[in-house]
Amino acid sequence: MRKVFYVGWIGFGNIGDDLMWDVFRESANLMMPEQPVTVVPSMPGVSLQDVADYDVVVLGGGSLLIPGYVDVLHHALKQGKQVAVWGSGVDWITKKDMLNLLNGDTRNMQYQATPEHRKMLKNISQNAIFTGVRGPLTKKLLEYLDVDADRFIVSGDPGILLRSDDLEPPINTKMWPSDEKVVGINWGTSYNRIYGGQEELVENQLAEACKMWIQAGYKLYLYYVWNPDREALTRLADKIGSTEAVRIAPKVYSAQALMRIMKRCTFTVNFKLHANVMSAAAEVPFIALGYRMKTFDFIESIGLPSSVISTDEERLAEKLEQTSSHLLEHWELDRHRLQANISAHQTSLRSPFLQAWS
Repeated sequence: MRKVFYVGWIGFGNIGDDLMWDVFRESANLMMPEQPVTVVPSMPGVSLQDVADYDVVVLGGGSLLIPGYVDVLHHALKQGKQVAVWGSGVDWITKKDMLNLLNGDTRNMQYQATPEHRKMLKNISQNAIFTGVRGPLTKKLLEYLDVDADRFIVSGDPGILLRSDDLEPPINTKMWPSDEKVVGINWGTSYNRIYGGQEELVENQLAEACKMWIQAGYKLYLYYVWNPDREALTRLADKIGSTEAVRIAPKVYSAQALMRIMKRCTFTVNFKLHANVMSAAAEVPFIALGYRMKTFDFIESIGLPSSVISTDEERLAEKLEQTSSHLLEHWELDRHRLQANISAHQTSLRSPFLQAWS
């Protein structure tokens, strides 16, 4: 019986990180039904240092290509274990450095990594059985760090393995009837650790854009993906007003339930990364509020650069309204591009289950 250890930031009530573990487990069950494999998640209380009992250690989805998590993978490698990177990425870099990566010009990059961290990344790239990263910006950063980045592939975010269904949203969601035009709005907090550093300003501008959509005949459905986001979401609703046109999700819903809600929407606007990932997986038009590199990394991976607006954008409300019109006008073409990129990434993310750790 082979044992696979899935390492991620899971078990803390964040739907994004938890759903990536869910799709990993489901992929293992679906694609390896006859294989004698046990998959163990790194839930709170499970040691990240004691990997003696595992045959394979997998660094899962999330922004985990950082010191600490990379150390876990490298330690496992030194213990003679097979290791893999499955859709992980990098996030905490400045807007200026992110734009340098986006533009393919790293001559003025300020991002730094210790020699030891680079050495570990290089060793992992040379010896891992699978090295898939979330998006092209993560790959470009690894190229900048000179860690044999050609061995890394852009596998996409694991959340794109989510499969939507045609069921109705759960009754208790308070979702609008199907004959209404609805804009889905995801809002929350990252404690001002966003591009621009001013969540209140973004919140005010988002409220103004919501008022424009209401005036255009839309209803709004506000939802969140992490319990600490509830306060910010309620505050946004208060700023929008128009209580007859606004409904708020009563709780954090599962990924599957939320995708059913999204499929009732004409389009969505999302702050948190995996709200965007779920909208993409459900093939619902969406605008991503680009608050850190991880959002831009994902958007680049699916080939929809016009779907993201940075949170430090001037005249954000106006930009949101303009982008929503452009989004709907060009969605059929964008949807085909999205489908092609998601299909390619799904093949990459599934490949280890077929050959690497079976």
